[in-house]
Amino acid sequence: MSILNFVKVLLIAFTTLFPVVNPIGCAPIFLSLTQRYPQSAQQILARKIAGYSFGILSVSLVFGTTILGFFGISLVVIQIAGGLVLAATGWNLLNQKDDGSGGREEPATVEDALEHAFFPLTLPITVGPGCIAIAVTLGAHLRHEVGPGLIHGIPRHFIAALLGMFLLCVFSRRGQH
Repeated sequence: MSILNFVKVLLIAFTTLFPVVNPIGCAPIFLSLTQRYPQSAQQILARKIAGYSFGILSVSLVFGTTILGFFGISLVVIQIAGGLVLAATGWNLLNQKDDGSGGREEPATVEDALEHAFFPLTLPITVGPGCIAIAVTLGAHLRHEVGPGLIHGIPRHFIAALLGMFLLCVFSRRGQH
């Protein structure tokens, strides 16, 4: 695998997930959901969410097709379901009502913040079913491109995709605080 192909796979992973993860659009959502936490807790949460997001995307990329095969689910079903969930989420965001509660709650502790780091802040808000479907699809397509060039037993194109996902998660973390 040439350096050009490595960069191509990295950019494909980054650019296909970027609009769905939407770190720029999710920053205000993150801030509104975590406004009762002190800034130090928000920074810890942002790091945790980035780590959890990378973990979910990595597992989906590397093991997604294996897990789907175990349960007898086809990739086309996941792609359609991921698209429908993404469309439904967007529709719900467009049609949600403002509750008018402008008051702030009492500041919460770091422990309380960490209880919400995985659910709902990582899954489904930051990395939802649409992202998982994209990662599984990327993994399925990359699995067919096996060629020479292993890094410690892992094909280089998977390393490139993982690096693209890692950069996206780091970028997302930066946007959250």
